[in-house]
Amino acid sequence: MGGGCRATVRIRVRATGVREFSMARDYIPVDRDQLFLVPPDMREWLPVDHLVWWLLAVVERLDTSALHRSRRRGGQGRAGYDPDMLLALLIYAYCTKVRSSRQIERLCETDVAFRVICAGRAPDHSTIARFRQEHARSAKQLFADVLELCAQAGLAQVGVVAVDGTKIAANASKAASRDRRWLERQIAEMFDEAEHTDSDENDRFGPDRGDQLPAELADPEGRKARLEAALAELERREKQAGESHTHKWQRHLDTAETKLVAARRRWAHNQATKNPAKPGRRPKHPEGVRVAQAQAQVDKIKARIAARDDNPIKVNLTDPDSRLMTSKDGWVQGYNAQAAVNETGIIIAAEVFCDPNDLNLFKPMIAALTATQELTGPVGVVLADAGYCSKANLTTAGPTRLIATTAARKVRADDQTTSGLPPSDADPVTAMAHTLRTPEGRRLYKQRSWTVEPGFGNIKTNLGFTRFSRRGKTAAQAEWHLITTAANLLKLHRWHPGAIRTA
Repeated sequence: MGGGCRATVRIRVRATGVREFSMARDYIPVDRDQLFLVPPDMREWLPVDHLVWWLLAVVERLDTSALHRSRRRGGQGRAGYDPDMLLALLIYAYCTKVRSSRQIERLCETDVAFRVICAGRAPDHSTIARFRQEHARSAKQLFADVLELCAQAGLAQVGVVAVDGTKIAANASKAASRDRRWLERQIAEMFDEAEHTDSDENDRFGPDRGDQLPAELADPEGRKARLEAALAELERREKQAGESHTHKWQRHLDTAETKLVAARRRWAHNQATKNPAKPGRRPKHPEGVRVAQAQAQVDKIKARIAARDDNPIKVNLTDPDSRLMTSKDGWVQGYNAQAAVNETGIIIAAEVFCDPNDLNLFKPMIAALTATQELTGPVGVVLADAGYCSKANLTTAGPTRLIATTAARKVRADDQTTSGLPPSDADPVTAMAHTLRTPEGRRLYKQRSWTVEPGFGNIKTNLGFTRFSRRGKTAAQAEWHLITTAANLLKLHRWHPGAIRTA
């Protein structure tokens, strides 16, 4: 049967005797032999308002001299790809939820937008991967350059900035985490195997081959090197965790023992003032309930300190820098990705940390915000949730801040109202709680959730970024700068596309 468009006529006779005509059409023809005249000008392949043209104009305005300095030009050999093209290709890929270098290579052959960027020449995946790896240090400068474009467009105001973090999975499996005993056993077995191999080769080949080591011992990138690197990272973490563990629980123990002494003092005072003629009932606890409770708390803390070795610290063999962290979706082997976002949704600062807890990350994020003030101006107020609340974070130098002193649901449910400045003798946490209950404090802090949390939702859902592609903290930091740069560019394109004029 031919693929042409056929039409049949159906005649219906109604009760009135009037004939009605209706046309029933067949399928739209599928003719793969049809010849087309493809526009010879590549600029006609995409609409003039397509994101690709806008991103190419952005790359033209960026300072990419550092990328060009690292390229070898002239002399013999095959010509290399233009770094500006590779940069535009990488940015557009991240803007469209594509991060696999192999997938980018395939799209350069089949997708019109990718073909326009690379001008019809599809770079192989190894070229794309090497470019991303070699220029990881340039990702921070790229983030700053795009932030400057946002500032010039009036989108980088920093009157109110919210700071928060999200857990991003590393390119590693949770099952690849090992403790000290396993690492030391593996290294010992490798040395035993090397000694046995040397002895066997001496017997078979004589002195000429007796000093040859196994491949895994001779190769610095081999298994032994990875195990030793993991063991060194484990020792560093054990030392750090030991110091913080001892300091933390010693403070808890000192507080509990102070309460125990006070409870015993009150018990002794009550016993001394009691009327001997009315001894009362025999107490269930020798020194009363309060003393028993205080003693149980002391014993519990001492047991916690003694049982620290029962939960050994583990290090991941695939990505030793990553940590096992808790998230809303359960445990994840990953990194703590922090961001500072302004009222318009522009990410002002973006950093990656190995610390699962946000408590020690407030100062580094303030430092990152301070470094951007030349582009954005001085920060007005910084908003943060209770995960950053500590005396040190409340009193450290820097911009004005509002840090929740309790969980978000309790902040919303708190109906107490205050006014004016906090009492002069109030400690930092009490003073912050007082400020948060003022009308101005409530109004400002309400902006935190709708300022920073949608930014993480956009990155994870709309851009599909839920896992780092490369391994190591340095590589993860570069990739975090790249994805946040893509988010800022999309925000700039959506709200102020005229800030960058296309040709």
